[in-house]
Amino acid sequence: MSLELKICGLTTIADMRLCEALGADFVGMVVEVPRSPRSISRHTGEYLVRTARAQPVIVVADLPPQQITEIAEQCSPAAIQLHGADDPKQVEELRQRLPDEIQLWRALGLPADCEDSQATAAELIEEIKQCTQVGIARIVLDTKIKEQVGGTGIPSHWPTAAQIIKQSPLPVMLAGGLGPENVSDAVSQTQPAGVDISSGVESRPGRKDAGKLEELSQAVGKV
Repeated sequence: MSLELKICGLTTIADMRLCEALGADFVGMVVEVPRSPRSISRHTGEYLVRTARAQPVIVVADLPPQQITEIAEQCSPAAIQLHGADDPKQVEELRQRLPDEIQLWRALGLPADCEDSQATAAELIEEIKQCTQVGIARIVLDTKIKEQVGGTGIPSHWPTAAQIIKQSPLPVMLAGGLGPENVSDAVSQTQPAGVDISSGVESRPGRKDAGKLEELSQAVGKV
């Protein structure tokens, strides 16, 4: 199966069209996440989702199930990607609230440095198994710095990521500090189902760089 490509942190139609033209399978929008410089309103998210040609993914963080459901109903994405310390019962409740056609993805944090790779991998594999029980369809394995998962621009510990991806019962997309210069090495070392890239192809937060996107597309074999 060919590597899937998700470009995240999109804020404009122009950038989304550029990503789609260069082979993005998924386009991601960060909605109502105040700590993110790429955050947009749900109204902008709705507009981008409804005009998307690739599969649109809405990224949310630390919101209650009711609020996420409202965003999902308004935007109607292909998937909702959860960031934050979501309680399994809340995730299960959210899965029951959402239409079947909207997938639930879960971002899990992997440190940039792992003192005990085996223990870290085992812990995250157990968490992924729990995710399967509450309706998560896909994992986004992102870098964790202190308590922040995602948006760090720093690669995670790829040898540990490779262990997790190999054992995971769910498809895993690798994220965290990826760009044209290192994505081939990351994919070679970890063998993920896909890669999720945001800051590595930006000219500034929330705006994509056409040259970097083209280099990325070539690096992952999309052109």
